Amino acid sequence: MNTIEYPRYLKIGQALLASLAIVSTLWGADASQASQLENGMLFADAKSVTIGTSKAERIELAKKYNCDFTWLSNDSERADVELAAHWIDAHPVTNAQYWAFVEATGARKPWPLGAFPLERANHPVVGMTIEEAENYAKWVGKRLPTANEWEAASQSSLEEVLYPWGDRWPGPLGLPKNLRPDWDLPGTSAVGSGDFGRSPIGFEDFYGQVSEYTGTRTPTHIMTKGASWIHRDPINFRTAAGSFVHRGYQSPALGFRCAMDGDGTPPAISQSLPADMPSLDELTSAWSLMGKDSPKAHYTVEMPVGIERHLTGFSKRFSKGTDDGHHSRGFVLNAPYTGPWAATFFFFETANWNEKRILLGHSPDNPEFQSRQTENGYTEYFVDMGELDATCHFEPGPDYIDLVVEVRNKTNESGRFRASSCLSLMSHANFYDCESERTYALSGNGDFVRLREANRPGVNVRWISATELGEYGGLPKDRAVMAVESRDGKYTFGSVNKSTAATFNQTGNMWINCLHCDGIQQMEPKQTVGWRQRFYFLEGGLEDLSERIEKDVSRGDFDVSG
Repeated sequence: MNTIEYPRYLKIGQALLASLAIVSTLWGADASQASQLENGMLFADAKSVTIGTSKAERIELAKKYNCDFTWLSNDSERADVELAAHWIDAHPVTNAQYWAFVEATGARKPWPLGAFPLERANHPVVGMTIEEAENYAKWVGKRLPTANEWEAASQSSLEEVLYPWGDRWPGPLGLPKNLRPDWDLPGTSAVGSGDFGRSPIGFEDFYGQVSEYTGTRTPTHIMTKGASWIHRDPINFRTAAGSFVHRGYQSPALGFRCAMDGDGTPPAISQSLPADMPSLDELTSAWSLMGKDSPKAHYTVEMPVGIERHLTGFSKRFSKGTDDGHHSRGFVLNAPYTGPWAATFFFFETANWNEKRILLGHSPDNPEFQSRQTENGYTEYFVDMGELDATCHFEPGPDYIDLVVEVRNKTNESGRFRASSCLSLMSHANFYDCESERTYALSGNGDFVRLREANRPGVNVRWISATELGEYGGLPKDRAVMAVESRDGKYTFGSVNKSTAATFNQTGNMWINCLHCDGIQQMEPKQTVGWRQRFYFLEGGLEDLSERIEKDVSRGDFDVSG
C-alpha cells in the first residue's frame, strides 16, 4: 500500500466507524443523547435546519430508485428553515390514549370492532380522519407538528444521508418478509421499543409503524410524513419523503403524533381501556376465508355483511356516501377465490357535458341513482343527468365482471361527454399497492409501464394525477388498460375500457390504489352511445392478462352487443 492510498483507506475506515456509531445512536440511543423529555414530549431548541430536496437531487434519486423524478415531487423544496423552539411527542398517539379521548368526548371509534385487543393498547392508533386527529390534539392542549418539525426531529447527526441511519438499505430497519396485510390487524407494534427509528433527540417510531398526519396542508390536502408498516419501497423511508392525502382520507396505515409550542408545558396524557375488548381471535386473519365462487358485483347500499365487514372505513364512505346511499353510485366487486375483500367501484364519480359538471361525487345536488329489473334478469341502474341520462348493469363471468353502460343525449345539440369512474383496490388487502410497485398502465407501445416509472405532473402526485406516457408511445389508441399484481404474486387485477369511438385517459391514485380508465365521447343530437368495461380477476401475471385481453377482443367480447 503506498502513501497516497493509505489516507484514502483510512478515511473509509473512519467513515464506517462513524456510520456504526450513528446506527447505534438512531436505533438504540442512550438517555444522555436524548432531548429533554416531559410527559412523553421531547423539547427541540430553536435552530436552523436543512429540509427537503432540490429538483436536481430528485432527478438523481429517481435514477437510484428506478422511478420518474415526479414521484418525489411531494418532497419539500430544499431549504434552510428556521424552527422556533417546540415540543414534539416521542411516539405516535396510542390506542389507549385515543380511547381516553373517545370516552371523554364521544368521538367516533376508528377500530373495526369498535375497540382494540388488550395486546394492542400501546400500539399506534390508526384509521382516524385529519379532523379527528386535530380534535384529539386540541383536547390534550396540543397541535399537529408541521412537516418541517417532523422532518427535523427524525434527522440524524450525519449530513447528506438518505435515511435517518445513513445510506445503507435497509440498514437496521427490520422489514417482515412476505407481509400479507390484514386491515383488521394492522402490522404495528408497541411504541417505544427503539426498533422503528430513534433519532439523536429521542424521536421514535417514525418508520415501519404508521405514516403520520402533519399540520402542513394545502386548502384540500394534508402532508403526511413517515413510512408505515405496509410500506416497502426505500424511497419512502427517506427523512425528506412526504406525501399529500386528501383531507377526507383515513387508513389503517395512517396515524399521528402531537406537538406544541416551546413556551408551553407538556400536559400529562390520559390513557384508558375499553370495558369490553375483543380478543385477537375475534380479529382472525381474513386470509383464512378464501372461497371458490365466481366474481360478483353488489350495489353498495345492499352489500352482504361479510363484505362490508372487510371494507376499510374510507372505502365504505367513498362508495356508500353519507346519506344512507340515496346519492351513492357505488358498488363492491369481489372474487372470493382471491379473498373476502372487495374492490370498490364508483360509477361516474364525476361527469361533464360540454365542459359543464353534471355529476360530482356524493353531492346532494346530484340526481338519485335508481334501479330497475330488466327482462334479461339483470338489475339495471339509472341516473337522469338532465340533458343526458345513463344506465348501467353488471354481467359476471367465471373470472371477470363486465360493466355495460349506455349514455343517451336527449338534446338537439352535439357535445362532448366525459365521465370518470373510479375503481379502488384500497380494501382488497391482497392487491393494495400504495407505492405503485405493482400497478401498471398500458402504453401506446403495447407494454405495461409501472406507474412509478411514468411522469405524473401536478402538486399531489400520489393522490389523483394523470399518467403521462409520452416517452412510452403515449396512450393506446382504442382502449385504456390498467392492472395491479397481487401482493402474493398469484393474481392480476385488470380494468379494460375499449371503444373505437372514444379517446381515453388513464389516471391513478396511490393512497386509495384506484384505477381510472376513462373514455371521452363525442355525441350527436339524440344519440345513444355504449361501451363494455371488463374487470378481470385472473390467476397469473401481466403476460397472462395481455394474452387474455387480446383473445377476448378478437372474440368480440367488448362489443356493446356482445
